[in-house]
Amino acid sequence: MRCAATHPPQMMSRELSSGTAKPHAVNSAQHENRQRFTIAHEIGHFFLHKRARRHFDEDFRIDYRNSISAEATERDEIEANRCAAALLMPETFLRKGLLRIEADESEADYVIQTLSIRYKVSRRAAELRLLNLGLISPIR
Repeated sequence: MRCAATHPPQMMSRELSSGTAKPHAVNSAQHENRQRFTIAHEIGHFFLHKRARRHFDEDFRIDYRNSISAEATERDEIEANRCAAALLMPETFLRKGLLRIEADESEADYVIQTLSIRYKVSRRAAELRLLNLGLISPIR
């Protein structure tokens, strides 16, 4: 389900109250890659954080992206981000993909860009996934 593009661009998703089900809507004003990551992130919350399920009496809750959420410093957010990254960029596929890219360690930026396009994620998401898997060294 998608929200109208008239919502502010910093709005990532909204939770719609529908009895006991909590479907999410994603802001269609966001880039397609951001929408995909947001959906995968929410799936991560669903499976990882059942204890944190909340009930809302209002019709919906809006989650805005801000400097705090962008930093992902809260444990639940980090876990949901890692789950999203694993869902969108499975480790076995990344490892095989790296073997097909003709680049050496000095071309990490090229590798990140190539994989971000292939997996339809942001450059930063691809970089973090590769770093967390130990497949690249930190770029200085």
